[in-house]
Amino acid sequence: MITILIASLAVIAIVFLLQQLIKSYPDNNILRALRDLFVIMLALGITVAIIFIGFRLLRFVL
Repeated sequence: MITILIASLAVIAIVFLLQQLIKSYPDNNILRALRDLFVIMLALGITVAIIFIGFRLLRFVL
């Protein structure tokens, strides 16, 4: 149940972020907005992966 709640909140956040990116471009260039969205998602994914690996290594060392 909690997984469905987290997934729905994540989808709402991504839609809101996409809406804000589209509004930030005056000429409504959707490709630039999507590119920026993918760069943000990639950065967040890399950050989560680094934190996850760090915690795994910390548990392994301790």
